[in-house]
Amino acid sequence: MPKQTRVLVITNLFPNNKESTRGIFNKQQFSELAKFCELKLVAPVPFYQKDIPLQEEIEGIKVYHPKYFFTPKILRFLYGYFFYYSLINKVKNIYKDFKFDIILASWAYPDGVGSVLIAKEMNKPIIVKAMGTDINLYTKYFLRRKIISSTLKKADKVIAVSFGLKNRLMQIGIPEDKIEVLLNGVNTELFRPLEQAECRDKFKLPLDQKIILFIGNLVPVKGLEYLIEAFALFLNETKDNISLILVGDGPLKQKLTLKTKEFNIEKNVQFMGKQPYGDIPYWINACDIFCLPSISEGCPNVVIEALSCGKPVVATNVGGIPELVTSKEFGLLVTSKDPNALAKAFHHVFKEDWEHHKIAELIRSNSWAENARKLNGIVRSSVDNFTDFSENKIKIFLKHTLSLIVSKNSILWENSKKKNKIALTFDDGPNSDFTGKVLDILKERGIKATFFLVGKEIKTNKELAERIIKERHNIGAHSYSHNNFQKLNVRERLAEAVLSLKVIKDELGVNTDFFRPPQGTVSFFQVNQCCHNKIRTVLWSFDTCDSKYKTPSQITRRMETHKLKDGEIILLHDDNAYTLEALPKIIDFINGKGFEFVTLSELLS
Repeated sequence: MPKQTRVLVITNLFPNNKESTRGIFNKQQFSELAKFCELKLVAPVPFYQKDIPLQEEIEGIKVYHPKYFFTPKILRFLYGYFFYYSLINKVKNIYKDFKFDIILASWAYPDGVGSVLIAKEMNKPIIVKAMGTDINLYTKYFLRRKIISSTLKKADKVIAVSFGLKNRLMQIGIPEDKIEVLLNGVNTELFRPLEQAECRDKFKLPLDQKIILFIGNLVPVKGLEYLIEAFALFLNETKDNISLILVGDGPLKQKLTLKTKEFNIEKNVQFMGKQPYGDIPYWINACDIFCLPSISEGCPNVVIEALSCGKPVVATNVGGIPELVTSKEFGLLVTSKDPNALAKAFHHVFKEDWEHHKIAELIRSNSWAENARKLNGIVRSSVDNFTDFSENKIKIFLKHTLSLIVSKNSILWENSKKKNKIALTFDDGPNSDFTGKVLDILKERGIKATFFLVGKEIKTNKELAERIIKERHNIGAHSYSHNNFQKLNVRERLAEAVLSLKVIKDELGVNTDFFRPPQGTVSFFQVNQCCHNKIRTVLWSFDTCDSKYKTPSQITRRMETHKLKDGEIILLHDDNAYTLEALPKIIDFINGKGFEFVTLSELLS
């Protein structure tokens, strides 16, 4: 049985002992995800918030509540960095006992930005889930847009909760192949059709009254001022016994109350304030129509919950709402900020005879269990395809140190004096399956490269080796037998170098002094002995890891995240299919940066 993936979730949108309904959608999703993997969660709280425990257990999930610092209402473009600095030490401490494989951040800003910085410092893959306002609203501000865009490009995957949100992510520069669309789910056991009379009796609501229901925060983005005006228009035209009930709280409550008095409809509008989450299914089942008049949205869970209860929805066609209310079987959509259109939609929906159980049945496939199964697939894929971009600093230090103590030009890996020039080098050929195809690509693109050949492979595939020379590529030696150089002594290593160079001269008639040891294994004495024998040791400045990675996309992604420098020597291999598939994209990337391809001789001349 495969090992379960260990996931660390980071999000400020999660319940705690003071806010039981905060980010309830995240609680539902991650509780289901925890059935597929080992999961712990960091739900930071503002530095000024009191009486919240440093950690607690919520539905079997261990939840940490570190404090995070920010400057209220000012310097908002720095919130992602404040988030990072507030959490990095806590996350590192968690890692000591919980060796997580991946970080999953829910809410792009500041959580996603800060979490990407944490993941890169800890060399872990990172998925960021964008929810709606975090992209639709925050990216309207220049600095925040730049920070969100540049940071999310570094994430392994970005999850959008609607196709509309995916389009917005692409507009700010996130590559399409990095984005996965995963609509929100619903608790189908909790949100299901119930007897309307019983639900109304629970809240002492009259049975002979028609009810339009809104649930959400009383904030400008929800379009509630337009809803109040639309309800007034509708009420004046119908003269029926109808109520508008608003469940939720927020800064607009006083303004909306005054607006009901302005339209003389205060007796028909009820502000119920925040309600326990367990009561929400009863509120929905008590109504006739659910309305969400938002100006901007992601994938609003409350719409899915209303449909799951079998209620028709009147909403605006913004964000991910059209992906939920997909036909007139579910209700009607209107343009935002249009009270007249809303009023007409109310007229139409009240005239229809709705099949509530049919609406509920059509939406039941959007369960949180199914949602978590799909999310787990994205998580596993991101872990499996993770590309390790960390550089071995000890090896870099030793390489530079070695170059200082051996003779000049006896060990080479770049020539920074060659402006806008780069050398592609291929090891381990000639290979009967792949070298010819690599040569075809180079010929089609008009590129000259350098091939480090294995002596015994030259004898087996002599025609391919001759083709390399005929097409005016450079060649060098890559040992005779390609044994593990780390197990050989200096004399044996020198013998491999000398013999492979002799094979190149005898079989191909070419004199070369380029030698690349297998695995890049070098020592002072080895390089010094090669130097005395007029053999130059050639390493590389950048390893594409094409012999290590499992997919072509890992190879190209590693290349595309590397900051190219003048005179670099790029290491590739011509003995596998992954390199063959990745090579055109690597060439396009390097060309796109304004570099010209040259042979090793041209680079080092």
